[in-house]
Amino acid sequence: MSPELFFARAVPAALRGGHLWPAYACAEAAEESAWGESKLAKYYNNLFGQKYPENPPPGFAYPRIKLATWEVVNGQRQELVAQQAPYWPVFPGWAVSFSERMALLRRLAGARGQDGSLLFPGYAAAIRAASGEEFVASVSRDWSTDPRRADNVLAIYRQHANLLENLVTQQQEILHGQPGIQLA
Repeated sequence: MSPELFFARAVPAALRGGHLWPAYACAEAAEESAWGESKLAKYYNNLFGQKYPENPPPGFAYPRIKLATWEVVNGQRQELVAQQAPYWPVFPGWAVSFSERMALLRRLAGARGQDGSLLFPGYAAAIRAASGEEFVASVSRDWSTDPRRADNVLAIYRQHANLLENLVTQQQEILHGQPGIQLA
C-alpha cells in the first residue's frame, strides 16, 4: 500500500481510536505493519503486532490467531515458528487496533513488579511524553525487540510529516462535530 493510501486510512482510525500523538502512531503502524501489507494487518486488522494478553482485561473478547513471527534476541533476528509464536488478537477494524493499543499502553504504564518497580517504564514515559518524538522513543523501549524501531518510525514520520499533519488537521475538523467521537 502506498504511504498516501495507508495514511489516508490510518489517520482517521488513529483519531477515532483516541490514540495519543496520532501522526506518530500512524508512522508506528506503518513500520509495524509493513505499510498495511503484513498478514497480521491485512487480514486481521492488527497494525501494531499487539499480542493477545494472557489475562485479557474486561471487554477484551476478540478472536485470536497464531502466526509465526520474529524477535531480536541478543542482537540477532530469530524466526519463531507457529508453535513458538504468540497469539494475536483479530480486531474488527483499524480504529479498534489503535484504541486497543492505546488501552494497553495505559493499562501497562502503571504495572509494577513485586519489588515495586515499573514493569514497562517506556510505556509510563510515553503516556507522559511532551512530544511525538519522545512518545515514539519511550514506547519503543518496551514495545519491540528491534533496537532500531524508534529510528525507523521517526524516519517514516519525518519523511511524511507534512502529509501526516495535514491529514490529522483535516480529519480533526471532520470528526470534531461528530457525536461520540473524542479526540485525544
